[in-house]
Amino acid sequence: MMGHYTATVEREETNLYLVWVHELPGCYAHGSTREEAVNNVEDAVERFRTWLRAKGEEVHDEPVEFDLVDAAACPR
Repeated sequence: MMGHYTATVEREETNLYLVWVHELPGCYAHGSTREEAVNNVEDAVERFRTWLRAKGEEVHDEPVEFDLVDAAACPR
């Protein structure tokens, strides 16, 4: 498992922010602000790695790095 990921930041209709990691389906973070959601994504990847280990997957402990992409705003 690599340590460099692409993550999309998306503002939900409820005005919460969601960040999802492309390379790790099901791995996401959220927050009440964009900054909070982005700050939470590294922890989300670590929790996802822990889950993979529990399933018996080989996971390397590489530093987590992201390329962030902003999604278009949701229509109201």
